[in-house]
Amino acid sequence: TLFTCVSSCYRSMLLSDPDLPFAETTATQLRDYPEWHRGRDRYAIWMIPISCPRVLAHIEQMRIESGDRPALGLFEGRALYGLGLMGQAEAAYRRLLRGPLDAEAHHGLGLVLSGSQPDRAIEHLTLAVRGRPTNVRMRNDLGFALTQAGRYRDARLQLATAVELAPDDSRARNNLVLLLLASGDEAGARSVARDAGIDERRLAQMRVQAERIRLGRAQPSISSP
Repeated sequence: TLFTCVSSCYRSMLLSDPDLPFAETTATQLRDYPEWHRGRDRYAIWMIPISCPRVLAHIEQMRIESGDRPALGLFEGRALYGLGLMGQAEAAYRRLLRGPLDAEAHHGLGLVLSGSQPDRAIEHLTLAVRGRPTNVRMRNDLGFALTQAGRYRDARLQLATAVELAPDDSRARNNLVLLLLASGDEAGARSVARDAGIDERRLAQMRVQAERIRLGRAQPSISSP
């Protein structure tokens, strides 16, 4: 049976398999759902807003009712990140390290630190991908961070893998095009853009974005943690 509770401003959800311990529950985004539910016959979904301040109150209420669980800690980190409370978000993610959601914690830390400590962010995102090698969001975010750092060869491996894992994921595909443009591979960028149905107008816009990447003024093209 599938149970769904939808909020008007949800961005993430908790997924839990009733046949598994709560440690198997994970906080994720809606687009991860097809990958997560594969092979499971019974599961439940709770959708909770992470960009609304009241989500922190809901998390505390859930702790009172069911105890402190790793998934709630992950939700707390994501909520704090969504509210721009980076220091608190970092602390929340660090409390999850070396636990059942270690990879997700490293992913969150990578995003939190991406604007201020890019080298450390790449270290955390690398550990996240190592723990969840088929997670497209994590590979995309690592690939984009590597692109921003000018490590184009390493970035290409991550983004190309992400696109192969999820050919319809527009964020990973667009970041691959940006990488190819930033690294000067115009033919490769055109090939990927053509296969993805990206028209010339959009490609021209992406060239401007690629130039910003080369100049170190790129806007984030990563996912919420």
